[in-house]
Amino acid sequence: MARSGITEADVADLAQRCQDAAAALIRGDVRSYLGLFVHADDYTLIPPFGGAPRHGFDASEDAVEQMSRFSPVARRRWTWCSPTSRATSSCWC
Repeated sequence: MARSGITEADVADLAQRCQDAAAALIRGDVRSYLGLFVHADDYTLIPPFGGAPRHGFDASEDAVEQMSRFSPVARRRWTWCSPTSRATSSCWC
């Protein structure tokens, strides 16, 4: 898999970081999430419940605090399902 200098270990490390970041975000630990996942600044988000589109990620203290409080599934236990353990691709279940 060593294409362009990227190894299987690199991909495994990235997958683990993404898994750790998603788990942190799901449990409402936004600061840990931001420490593991870097957002690009060249995208637009349209809020699912209405409001003006946002460009890039808002990492201001106020936004981080609001995101930390919004964790409707914080108490649910999430398990990472790999492609070998399910018929579908990797997912949170």
